[in-house]
Amino acid sequence: GAAKIDHSVFSGNWAGTGGGGGAIWNTGQMVIDESSFDGNATVRIAGSILNGGSLQLRACSFLRNLANLGGGGIVNYGELLSQDSTIAENEINVVAEGGGLTNGGKAVLVNTTVYGNSGGVGGAGISNDGSLVLINSTISTNHGFLGVGGILNSSLGSVVVRNSLILGNHSRSQ
Repeated sequence: GAAKIDHSVFSGNWAGTGGGGGAIWNTGQMVIDESSFDGNATVRIAGSILNGGSLQLRACSFLRNLANLGGGGIVNYGELLSQDSTIAENEINVVAEGGGLTNGGKAVLVNTTVYGNSGGVGGAGISNDGSLVLINSTISTNHGFLGVGGILNSSLGSVVVRNSLILGNHSRSQ
């Protein structure tokens, strides 16, 4: 099915051991405009949104969300378009990847800022196993415990960067 969400707040939501997506688990078509996701959590993956469908984000913020096994902010296995959005200060608790965004599908980030996220073994900002396109976006000050602070691109992934900034990311192991 299809869903449209406008000017909404998702805060303090929790997903237990049965799934992921502290606030939303999407397998359909979803558009979210001018909404915030703050302080959501999950035992598994995707502190705020687990996407397996088509997801469009416009002027949204993902702040201080938490996941144990990856994707503190967002996990995408479908198609994700993020415009004018912020993914910041999300984290994962254990040795996993993708403090801000874990992408295993197709993700396009336009005018999106990914900063201050923390992760385990790599990709504290973004962990990519799919197709990732960054346009006019900033990936900065993400902190990995091991591996990569900014973007971890696996042998399965591809990354295209256009007119973007990737700066100030670090890892304890670097």
